[in-house]
Amino acid sequence: GVCGPGATNIMAQDTAARALYGQGTWRFGNGFSLTGGLRYSWEEKDFSVVAVPLKKKEAFRVAKIDDWSKLDWKLIGDYQFSDSVHGYASASTGFKSGGFNGRGASVAAVTTVDEETVLSYEIGVKSTLLDERLRLNANYYRNEYDNLQLTAIDPSGAFVLTNATDTLIQGVELEATALLSDSWQANFALGTIDGEYRGFSEANRPTFEGKELKQAPKLSWTLGTQYVMPLGDGDLSFSAQAHHTDDHFQNLANSTIIQTKAYTLVDARIAYEAPDGKWMLALWGKNLSDEEYFTGGFDIAGLGIADAYMNVPRTYGIDFRYKFW
Repeated sequence: GVCGPGATNIMAQDTAARALYGQGTWRFGNGFSLTGGLRYSWEEKDFSVVAVPLKKKEAFRVAKIDDWSKLDWKLIGDYQFSDSVHGYASASTGFKSGGFNGRGASVAAVTTVDEETVLSYEIGVKSTLLDERLRLNANYYRNEYDNLQLTAIDPSGAFVLTNATDTLIQGVELEATALLSDSWQANFALGTIDGEYRGFSEANRPTFEGKELKQAPKLSWTLGTQYVMPLGDGDLSFSAQAHHTDDHFQNLANSTIIQTKAYTLVDARIAYEAPDGKWMLALWGKNLSDEEYFTGGFDIAGLGIADAYMNVPRTYGIDFRYKFW
């Protein structure tokens, strides 16, 4: 066969994590406020791996201990334009501790991975309009990742978990909720993702240059509605939602074999709730149009092997809830 059983790496890890943080807000009295915060993080990992090949004789053993620490900060400015509209802008940093490549096939390949960091920016506006019948929010975000932890070629030339590349991810988000009547509500949300790999080594250029981020659809949106009407002494409610996701790739290689094509899911629910919520009966359906798409997968081009995982098909059911007290 093309593939057969291989060696087994038995790994163990203990992690100790500590953090100290605090924040404060200053209000300047003219509708403007400023919030600042600091967080100091420290993590230590005690790691070991024992490689056992098919002959059941220990091949090698590695034990490592390392620690990572970082001082992160955030700064948020808020301005109240009116009683119903306020804007904000923020900048902050984040930290993901390092680790070890436990899948290494030799002592030299069990390498240490440095911490991953991010610098995030966001600017947006939140509003409540038309006598509080319309809520409208919008924002732009930008995340700059350094030393992203991915499986790629490390400085020694081995294909392992390493600090493979830097990454820029940015986009916009919109959210609206409208009360169309006392009984009828509608909501809409839209999000975009624009990402690029950058700062990769020359050895990793074929892996990252010109490639799209995996599992990052450029556009997604949700449209939903809910209607509630009295029935007897209780309430009968109807709700429906459509959710759309654009094309996106499932792996770093941007393999088209396991690419997820754009899809739109439609869900619906009808429910009756008795007075005071004593009991509830609902009939629901998910993925009513029975869309088919890939939720994950792998493609080993060199061996001519690819596999993809399918989504849950159309489902439906009945919920019943009863309170005994």
